[in-house]
Amino acid sequence: MDDATVTIRTYSDEPSAQLARSILEANGIAASVRSDGSSGFEPQLAFVRGVRVVVRGEDAVAALELLGEE
Repeated sequence: MDDATVTIRTYSDEPSAQLARSILEANGIAASVRSDGSSGFEPQLAFVRGVRVVVRGEDAVAALELLGEE
């Protein structure tokens, strides 16, 4: 992913974010999951700050349509 990315959703747990990423990638949208969990050393940070699903800016609208309403 390049610098022109946007966060389209923030989840409270890693599995939910990974599921969203899988749905997007299965439909041709490159996505990544980012969290502030300090590489697993401080998992509580991910809980507090959330786990973000990130896509290219030009894919944001299509990604949100694929994921639907929460």
